[in-house]
Amino acid sequence: MRTLALGLACVLWAGLSASTGSAFSYLRTDGTLVDPVLRGDGFAHGCACPDLAPGVTVTGDLEFVVLVEADLRGATIDSYMVNANFRDANLSGASLFGNVSYANFGGVDLAGAQVGVSGVDAGFHDADLTQARVLVATSVRLIRVDLTGADLSGADLRFSTFGGANVAGADFRGARLSGAYGMTGMVGAALYDRDTDFSNAWVDGGWMDPGSVPFDPVAAGWTLVPEPGTALLLGLGLCGLAGSASSRRNAAAGRFGASGVLPIQR
Repeated sequence: MRTLALGLACVLWAGLSASTGSAFSYLRTDGTLVDPVLRGDGFAHGCACPDLAPGVTVTGDLEFVVLVEADLRGATIDSYMVNANFRDANLSGASLFGNVSYANFGGVDLAGAQVGVSGVDAGFHDADLTQARVLVATSVRLIRVDLTGADLSGADLRFSTFGGANVAGADFRGARLSGAYGMTGMVGAALYDRDTDFSNAWVDGGWMDPGSVPFDPVAAGWTLVPEPGTALLLGLGLCGLAGSASSRRNAAAGRFGASGVLPIQR
């Protein structure tokens, strides 16, 4: 019996040590330390992750993690983030990749970040993505997001919603916006080209909403960027016109002389 009790005690001690060893902390934007990091259900998160602070690299499983107001500037996060809560965190300059289904990125600062996320019903409400490089953001809610000057060229944005987003100067050239919806109320003029895919993109609720209409970038005031070849030909044409006009002026000057009076033939 004594041997059995001792064995149980050793097992319990080993489990406690393991759970303590796997605990990690994070630094908040106000400088306070949160230790340990919790799950959404209030229990300590079991990710074998390093302590989270600016510049950290995280590849562990962050499902259900709570990182409200975390200071993760310049961090690299390539993780499974389903149901994660990053509300009001600072991820400026960070690299964010992974599955973010049902995650909360409301109010997050992603200015200058590199974003490649996918999932279902992830929320980026009121997030700041100014000057960010967005590679993938499929099926996410970009409600009232600030995309000023963001580079979304070639990005996969299918089935996402942009209601009230600020897209002033955002580059959507070659982006895939098929199936995107809720594009009403966007602010600012974005850039697009002939390769931008607006097929089945909707102003309102999408194909399930009988009253919705297809999104028209011209009606929205977006700027069509011509192909480089077209711009080059236009430039050459203008140069040709300018050269022709100059030649005509020179010919006229030679015929009339410096005084502008036609010389008398003797």
